[in-house]
Amino acid sequence: MRPAVICRRFALFAALLAGVQSLNAAAEERAADDDVVAVTSFVETFVANAVAILTDESLPPGERDEAFRAMLMEGFDTFGGARFVLGRGWRMATREQRDEFVALFRQELLRKAKELFEGYEAGEVLEVMRVLALGAGKFMVATELTNPEARINDVDFLVRKSGARLQIVDVRLEGFSLRETYRREFVPPLFQGGVERVLRRLRPREAF
Repeated sequence: MRPAVICRRFALFAALLAGVQSLNAAAEERAADDDVVAVTSFVETFVANAVAILTDESLPPGERDEAFRAMLMEGFDTFGGARFVLGRGWRMATREQRDEFVALFRQELLRKAKELFEGYEAGEVLEVMRVLALGAGKFMVATELTNPEARINDVDFLVRKSGARLQIVDVRLEGFSLRETYRREFVPPLFQGGVERVLRRLRPREAF
């Protein structure tokens, strides 16, 4: 085969390859944009629903708490959070201890979330400032509540996308990670008395 023909075929192949790569890059960019839109909508809707439930005076307190619990259990990865917080203690724990810790940690997380969202006012808007893709299906969503009297104005949500499902993995309150704060709290009793001491530390706390 003549060199000129080989060069033309190589140039054609290179052009086709570049075209495919360009199409793939455009598709990935569109998918990334779609993810940002979905994550933004998820966080805005989650916060709006939380505030709406906690400020709904037409619901008896018990029903309000139950609706709030159901919403958070769906939107938060409470099981993954419990494993992260217990750290290496998870491997040390028996199945019964793991189950109890997950249940107690959920109560603690629900209490903290209720305390956070009760600081919002009905109809107040939380603004998503930016969404940062971290890779592996995770996104950091920086938000701001434009209310100078709010106890906490800056809240960042770490969101994970698994298939079509979105869940909050962690919350950063003015830069402080909720999961990491709990982990630091439970590490000393874990070293001092094992998993059982951690459970005893949580058991006396008032149930949500």
